Amino acid sequence: MNAAHDEGILKDLALLYVALAHGSDRRLENAELEVIADRLQAWQDRAASETALGAIRAALEAYVGEASQAHIEQAVAHLREACPEEQRRAMLEDFVAIARADDVFLYEEARFIERLAAAWDVRLSAEDGGRLWNILDAGRAGDWTPLHDLALVYLAVAHQPDRAIAAPEREAIAKKIKEWLPEAREADVDAVVREALRVYADARDETAVTRALASLKSAVPSHQRAALLADLRYIACADGVMLVEERALIERIAHALGLTEKPKA
Repeated sequence: MNAAHDEGILKDLALLYVALAHGSDRRLENAELEVIADRLQAWQDRAASETALGAIRAALEAYVGEASQAHIEQAVAHLREACPEEQRRAMLEDFVAIARADDVFLYEEARFIERLAAAWDVRLSAEDGGRLWNILDAGRAGDWTPLHDLALVYLAVAHQPDRAIAAPEREAIAKKIKEWLPEAREADVDAVVREALRVYADARDETAVTRALASLKSAVPSHQRAALLADLRYIACADGVMLVEERALIERIAHALGLTEKPKA
């Protein structure tokens, strides 16, 4: 990689890395900073590590300043003009790596990367064929979609220990569904949850949940599955505590989704 010939490229890249990592959840995790430093180091030619750290410091100063959005827009424009398409594509791969650094790939991170790809006129080449987030792209024919499957699995976790779904749990389910599809109206989210609840209540065994998990394994890209498990833990704890039955079900779901690690408590 040969971006270090233009010092401004390294600084602009650092600014966009920081904007992605911090802008989605308002936190900069150590894992994210480590990946940012590693990726910046890779863009240098025989430069000392202080060069990457200096770029990160300059990026942080620009990011917290009053004109941060203007700096970001200038960085996007500069990198489009200064870097050939092959380098811009490689940079997008860096953004995906940074987004995954904390093991939870967020909707806001996906949208940031997709907007950047559009501004740079680069087609995403992620393992899922360029689809970073929208699980509805893989929906089945008809009115039932993977989002309904998601709601059904959430309901199964909430219902597991006491065979009832409390108001805080239902609110948590609606909140997490909304995060997967922020553009959806509240009424649409409620309709998805109601329909999933109807199907779940009508099921006489675990067949509906098994079908839903099979659908989600196909529809949810691998880098989003940790976010799904994080949602399940959030829902399980909505009433104040995660019970043994809930933990066991979440571990079963993790296995069904092809995740080898056990979810955190």
